[in-house]
Amino acid sequence: VGFIQEGRAEQALSAIRHMLAPRARVVRAGGQQQLDAGELVPGDTVLLEPGDRVPADIRLEKTSNLKIDEAILTGESEAVEKSPEPVNTSSALGDQSCLAFSGTMVTTGTGRGVVVRTGAATEIGRISGLLASTTSLKTPLLEQMDRFARGLSILVIIAGVAIFFGGLAFSGLPFRELFMAVVGLTVAAIPEGLPAILTITLAIGVRQMARRQAVVRRMPVIETLGAVSVICSDKTGTLTRNEMMVTTTILAGDRFEVNGEGYGLEGDITGNTGGEELLKEMGSAAALCNDSHLDFHSDVPRVHGDPMEAALKVFAHKAAFDIASGASGWSRQDEIPFDTETRYMATLNHDHHGHGRIFVKGAPEKVLAMCGAQLDPQDQATALDHGYWEQAVSGLASEGLRVLALARKSVGRGVTDLAVEDLEEGLELIGI
Repeated sequence: VGFIQEGRAEQALSAIRHMLAPRARVVRAGGQQQLDAGELVPGDTVLLEPGDRVPADIRLEKTSNLKIDEAILTGESEAVEKSPEPVNTSSALGDQSCLAFSGTMVTTGTGRGVVVRTGAATEIGRISGLLASTTSLKTPLLEQMDRFARGLSILVIIAGVAIFFGGLAFSGLPFRELFMAVVGLTVAAIPEGLPAILTITLAIGVRQMARRQAVVRRMPVIETLGAVSVICSDKTGTLTRNEMMVTTTILAGDRFEVNGEGYGLEGDITGNTGGEELLKEMGSAAALCNDSHLDFHSDVPRVHGDPMEAALKVFAHKAAFDIASGASGWSRQDEIPFDTETRYMATLNHDHHGHGRIFVKGAPEKVLAMCGAQLDPQDQATALDHGYWEQAVSGLASEGLRVLALARKSVGRGVTDLAVEDLEEGLELIGI
């Protein structure tokens, strides 16, 4: 029973490993190729883009707004910005910004680099080697079974010896018959059915766990799980799903609540009527000033890019903006990528008639300082009420929410380049 049950678990885990086997885009003599990560060798040139899992430890040669999620190595949920500039070889793992490590995930931007370590030589491979050398501990139940078996064996042997010598002294039976009788009593005293009962009981637990979508590799783990009193775990990606969602938006003095769950498109926006046009403009800014992409071809939406920007895309859909084809109606001409110093991102978009519009999103205090007006429910510019917006930002922050501000600016048809100087005046705050 145990062999069959654990064999099924191994087959399930093998199938999962096969599905998750990473592939890499490699530049070799014949041009770009798609290869299994196991075929990479040091010296290969690898191309990275959003959504890729880094196939080996790579020394970066060129990057463009490249950010990589290194939570698997460092536990840090925020994506790390990467650049080709060299760093000191003695730098800590989290500070080695010129290296992309095997197993980590590209969230935004693109990059190119040379493979320097593969397989067990990578950082994640080194950690796997440390895990392989750990000693396996017996569960409390198995330890109790071992103690019980030892005690019972000693007791049975002592009793068998006592019976044998007592029989020789008092029964008068022949030696052969007495010996066979003692052997029979000894065997009868051993509970042969106990291991089978134990295995079947654990197998029932394995089946119950399987119904709850949990693969149990070793059956004694079931007993250990039942004995657990405290679980220590990191949060992001373990207890939580590392998904973000827009829950609230404030426009021209009106507060709207956003319903739904995660990256699912189901849900709506509730609040005061009359601000639909401004709400749609907010959705346009959230979708167009955005570098993420959502793939809905599978049952679970797959995010390519920053989780926060993916949440803004879903919000735009709920605000009646067509995230599938709406971006093609407002083609991007230029952009200012997000930077930790400027704390905002800006894009320049043109519609099919050549009208230009700049969309900005970023930290509320930064965007508010750049705005000279705000939009009313009729989508008209009015004087900016700094006190009101600062109070609104503080209120949302006190609820434990991350707050962003979005703004816009109309430009002429001939404007095709975007510079920081273009944002110094004329911005109109849409909302937060």
